[in-house]
Amino acid sequence: MQPELHEIPQDQWLPMLDHFSRAHQGQQLECVIVAPDSGQHRQVSRVPLLGISTEPSDGGAKITVIAGSPDGMLFSHEIAHPTRVKFAEWNDGVSGQVEIEAEDGFHTSVKVGPLDQLLPEGAVLDGNYGRQ
Repeated sequence: MQPELHEIPQDQWLPMLDHFSRAHQGQQLECVIVAPDSGQHRQVSRVPLLGISTEPSDGGAKITVIAGSPDGMLFSHEIAHPTRVKFAEWNDGVSGQVEIEAEDGFHTSVKVGPLDQLLPEGAVLDGNYGRQ
């Protein structure tokens, strides 16, 4: 079971997406796009995340998801005029999800790490496991 997504205020999109990008860079992602009239479509999966960025564009904003692999495969998906961004991390920050809703009704979901909660509720990793 994955944790609940929390909506991020627009003025916090940049720092949250920067955090997510730094924390999960290189992790295998799954990017799913849901069209308002035709349903779910998997865009890409099992490609390392390079980053998610936001910047001003045409009187609004745009968010870009970029992933790529050492063999040269590059994936880029641009969300024009995003209206909502939601975010969650679980498994002590190893797993995460960003969900972006756009003005045109499209939803983009980016997930990284194990999709299920693997750690017991309330577990905290301190980096000392197995050290003597």
